[in-house]
Amino acid sequence: MTVHRHERLLAAVISGLETAVVLYAIIRIVQALVSNEPNPATVMQSAHAGFFWRAWIAAYGGGFIALTIALVNRAPQRVVHFTTRTLPFAAALLTAQSLFLP
Repeated sequence: MTVHRHERLLAAVISGLETAVVLYAIIRIVQALVSNEPNPATVMQSAHAGFFWRAWIAAYGGGFIALTIALVNRAPQRVVHFTTRTLPFAAALLTAQSLFLP
């Protein structure tokens, strides 16, 4: 692999991870506001725990974004620049979701 391929791969992985974090927070916020599911923090365990479904959906979305960026991206510097600018938004969204809608 050349350095350029390593840069593309790293940019794709970082973007995929950030996308997964944002997707998880959005899914949890929508689910908390729309459905009347019990609070996952107070439920010990169930056969179909919502956390695992949300985590898998977020991981799938993040993996899809990472694969797309790895295959299509020609300028990893732009992806890294965009990702670093949106990272505070992702952190704030996940923090707000964790505090207000656990």
